[in-house]
Amino acid sequence: KDKLILNGDSRGVHISDINGQIHSSEFDYSKPGMVTFSEPSYQTMYWKLPTRFLGNKLTAYGGELAFDIQYSCTGSVNNEPLIVLRGNGITLVHRPTDKHMFTSDQIIRYTINTYEGNFEELDGRPATRENLMMVLANIDMMLIRATHCYGQQYTRLGDITWEIAVSRDTQERFALEVEHCSCPPGYIGLSCESCAPGYERSLQGPYLGTCVPAQHRVQCSTSGARSTHPGYDGKCQCKMYAVGTLCDRCPPNTFHLSPRNPQGCIPCFCSGVTQQCTSASGYYRTQVAIDYRRGATDQLEITTSDAHSPFTYGGKLKYVFRYSCTGPLNIDADVILRGNDISLQYTNHQPIHADRENTIEVNLFEDHWQRMDGQLATREHLLMALADLDSLLIKMSYTDECSSSSLISVSLDYAEPHATGGEIAYEVEQCQCPPGYIGTSCEDCAPGYSRTGGGLYLGLCERCECHGHASQCDKEHGFCLDCQHNTEGDQCERCKPGFTGDARRGTPHDCQPAATRPPCMCNNHSPRGCDSFGRCLLCEHNTEGYHCEQCKRGFYGDAMRGTPFDCTPCPCPGTSDCFLDTYGQVQCRNCPAGLTGRLCEECAPGYTRSRSRARIDEGRICEPIGHVEETNIVFVPTPEGDRKRKRRFRLQRNRLQRNRPYGPPIRVQIDAPKNLHIPVGGKARWFCRVIGQRSAGIRLYWSKVGTAGLPSNAVQYDGELIINGVQESDAGQYRCTGSGDHQFATDDGTLNVEAKPRIPGSILLLLLLFTCMIHVSDNRLMIILKLIH
Repeated sequence: KDKLILNGDSRGVHISDINGQIHSSEFDYSKPGMVTFSEPSYQTMYWKLPTRFLGNKLTAYGGELAFDIQYSCTGSVNNEPLIVLRGNGITLVHRPTDKHMFTSDQIIRYTINTYEGNFEELDGRPATRENLMMVLANIDMMLIRATHCYGQQYTRLGDITWEIAVSRDTQERFALEVEHCSCPPGYIGLSCESCAPGYERSLQGPYLGTCVPAQHRVQCSTSGARSTHPGYDGKCQCKMYAVGTLCDRCPPNTFHLSPRNPQGCIPCFCSGVTQQCTSASGYYRTQVAIDYRRGATDQLEITTSDAHSPFTYGGKLKYVFRYSCTGPLNIDADVILRGNDISLQYTNHQPIHADRENTIEVNLFEDHWQRMDGQLATREHLLMALADLDSLLIKMSYTDECSSSSLISVSLDYAEPHATGGEIAYEVEQCQCPPGYIGTSCEDCAPGYSRTGGGLYLGLCERCECHGHASQCDKEHGFCLDCQHNTEGDQCERCKPGFTGDARRGTPHDCQPAATRPPCMCNNHSPRGCDSFGRCLLCEHNTEGYHCEQCKRGFYGDAMRGTPFDCTPCPCPGTSDCFLDTYGQVQCRNCPAGLTGRLCEECAPGYTRSRSRARIDEGRICEPIGHVEETNIVFVPTPEGDRKRKRRFRLQRNRLQRNRPYGPPIRVQIDAPKNLHIPVGGKARWFCRVIGQRSAGIRLYWSKVGTAGLPSNAVQYDGELIINGVQESDAGQYRCTGSGDHQFATDDGTLNVEAKPRIPGSILLLLLLFTCMIHVSDNRLMIILKLIH
């Protein structure tokens, strides 16, 4: 039986239409032993079987074809063909005669014998034996229906078996339905379906055509072609891994084209981490062997280096045995390989005889081995098993009635990277390994790397985490070897006893000899004491520093006196800081805008005492001496000089009115918030706009009050001012000025910079003081600001 077991893999099965056109699809393997397809379709879809069910299947005539199907829907089963066979230009289909056996959500085991009576042509005409034999001679498409009814929710396909005839005892019934013809010259095959060597197919004659002497043509490669003679179409039939007109080249990701290899070239294994490889140069075949006829008493031992996967692949396992048994031979495997949790078996097809020495040779190619479930082994399976060979078992019981069984000798070929007197081991691959991998097949982890989970085959190699204290680690388990720099642990992650530090920092100086614990000096301000380095853990009483030796911002005093009252709050308005001057007096630092003096109790130049109760209640006891309105400058009145001021500004207003340009006055305004509180390193941003209808021709520009320009980290564009990476020196007042048509207008904003190392919420205000002078010359009004140092 040719079996296809679907267990977690589609095994080459695809979804297609009735013409074999493959449709992209995703399968689900949650149902054990079945592949599930759940995508909706508006046409009848089919399971397209892999190439192992194609080609010459004349020996399947009369054999049983069986498979499992399951589906879910509420409608009735359609009448589309259940099985489709196509070959040699003929298409035959099978339609079930009993639709009642199809039940939704039930696993159905469907069987059919491969007779012409069970098939018909697409137009409904019954198939003839000639039709079926023509199709079986060269099947190029085999389909099983996947869409069984309208509105189908899912469809599943299970294990598939097809009985074929073989020329050996399989403990099954004789395949009497398979014919064996006496072919005339020029024909070979059980049904004379193929042309003999030296003959070729012509288009004349019945059925497949007549075989006539072949005309001289190019000779196909003996290594890469299935035959040295081209097919009936004049083309060479290449092996699976051979390409070119003559099948004389290896396709990409393969190497070593050889007539010994039934697949042509060898696919790159490379442990699944790369696909670039060539034949390893300088490797030669040798053997590890034991011969019990010479009196050897030791067990056969194959070391890891001898039986390494790249070095044994392509070689031979040879053993000699003798047995005394009666009865029919059993069909158990003759050789079993076990390694890397993979078991592979070999079944001998060579004749053996009781009471005499029998010699068995097994090629270590994947096409000679099977998995324990009967599926063919792949190159990957064989290489993984050989990569860490645990055991090699040779059968000793060949019948149920054996009196004795003897193993006489065993030998296993492998390759050495030097001349051994044997043949060159072209089958050994040399891969271009990525970083972290070494070995001809990238089967080992490089120094400094260890095996982890994941990957396709042997797992991934990832760099060991030794925190820079070791260059080697265990390749399988990942723990670090020979930790340096006074460290220890599986990852060199801790300091050895007698050393202190953080070994995970990754420097050679992480662990230093443990020093004497420094004294804890906190000036009576840290009830929790100190850490191992003598630094105070929690400073109280408004102190700070490693030893609580200084007052926090906003407080002044001598923190080293050692009393709870060492630091007193600063008697300064707002968030101003303070300090003790050389005379021992408290003096405020960075008074708010408009204030000056030792304790910020006086009005700065350009400011006067506020007469507004609301401003005083808000803490703004000083206000600017005046502000610009539409046609004049309004000063804050004071009792003295009201009369002089009124007279002076009445005259000034008359002059302004005489020189006033046509149209309403201009006004500018900074969008809220005008007063910004930005931490050091942050971004300050204002936007200034012209108020009213007069905006054309008005130019907006920014300046910092009291300085000649803007800070170097400030950018202004079209009324917008941005200060990136704010520093404490950037604090102060910023003025937006709009000018045009002999007029100008201003609006101010304030930037308060919060220092990071200070108490959260504290604000550092930088006040720039200036004097304001008004000068009228040549009918122009000028305001001159002078910075006070």
